[in-house]
Amino acid sequence: ALANDPALIAADEPTGSLDSLTSETIMTVFRNLVSKGRTVVMVTHEEDLAGCFDHVIALQEGKIVGERRRRQYV
Repeated sequence: ALANDPALIAADEPTGSLDSLTSETIMTVFRNLVSKGRTVVMVTHEEDLAGCFDHVIALQEGKIVGERRRRQYV
């Protein structure tokens, strides 16, 4: 999926059922993609993984119940 160098990566539970080392590898790949200007949209139930991203939207029963944006400094 990444071979075509997409601008947007949509990932639904990309670390589900993976061991912690493989999960960290996936997150490192995502962080590297974001640092190169790509956008990653990820669905996860793991709050510690969500904390790795700059913009997090929390949903409950299909409704937004929280949002956090990390300040970006240029």
